[in-house]
Amino acid sequence: MDTLGKMIAAGYLMHHLPLEEPMELLTVQEVAKIFRVDDSTVRRWIQAGTFPAVELPHKRKRTAYRIRRSDIERILGNEKG
Repeated sequence: MDTLGKMIAAGYLMHHLPLEEPMELLTVQEVAKIFRVDDSTVRRWIQAGTFPAVELPHKRKRTAYRIRRSDIERILGNEKG
């Protein structure tokens, strides 16, 4: 099984995003800057389901997430196409 398959099987990708190409992913800090809020606010929005996010596997205290730029643009009304 490849690394991604192992991560999915182990439950690392709890906030799963459908795969699409190309996909620009933003950090919690980048999203917080866009909305001019604290990082913890963005984390609460992710946990509440406001933003679909990818949960990254790591061994730190806080969970690492990535959010699709297209989801942010949709929320802001800047959707392309």
